[in-house]
Amino acid sequence: MAASDERFVIFEVGGAVAALPGVVVAEILPITHFERPPGAPNVFAGFMNLGGRPLAVIAGASLFGAERLNASLYAHVLRVILPAGRASLGLLVDRVIDVAVQAGGSAGLDETQTANGLFVKNLLVDGRVIPLLNLDKLLLKEETLRIETLTQAAQTRLAGWSEEPA
Repeated sequence: MAASDERFVIFEVGGAVAALPGVVVAEILPITHFERPPGAPNVFAGFMNLGGRPLAVIAGASLFGAERLNASLYAHVLRVILPAGRASLGLLVDRVIDVAVQAGGSAGLDETQTANGLFVKNLLVDGRVIPLLNLDKLLLKEETLRIETLTQAAQTRLAGWSEEPA
């Protein structure tokens, strides 16, 4: 797909505006109750029950160094498809600003603007400069492994509820 045809989801998180490519956002979900296991990392908001399957949700504000607040009425969870065939992940954002937005262009970032690789470039949208998130750098390797372990445990627990009693 040509860069000019690419669509983006624009959202606010932790007091900042950011974007994700529209092709990686599978769904925009309303917030529900999150199940958060004890001892979970701060970046982990908890699990949503998505049709009987646990969806791990990351507190987007934590990624930006902002304090994680209680989700507001306008908060959403972006269910994103992770690269390299990994499962989907939820990203808790303060609000979705727009969907299917076309960028009028892009600008590179210098090393001081990348936030350790969290952003890959700046998009030019309606006269604003909006950083594009890099899904590969959304979580540290250790965070990814911990969340995968928590997800497996949650799936096992949910499967136990669907089994017929003996």
